Amino acid sequence: MPPFGKATRKPDDEALLDRMEREGQAEIEKALDRLRKDLFNGITENNAHIMARRLDDTAITKPFAEVIEKLVTEWALVGSSNGRRDVERAIADAR
Repeated sequence: MPPFGKATRKPDDEALLDRMEREGQAEIEKALDRLRKDLFNGITENNAHIMARRLDDTAITKPFAEVIEKLVTEWALVGSSNGRRDVERAIADAR
């Protein structure tokens, strides 16, 4: 077992993580823009009260939720495979 305090983890692929972050931010921005447009489409001062109801409409909110779910899943998989690699390496080194 390596001594405490010693860095045993291989650095993550920073280029991959940076690219995933940039692409994820772009997807979120696009999804938020679509959500904003769908919420405010046709809204006037006379019917502004219907905006709150639109937030309960899954046809409007589901595309945004799906983008967030997809990105969280992708990021979790990258994190878990990095963690699995580290655990496997630690187990192999301990033998």
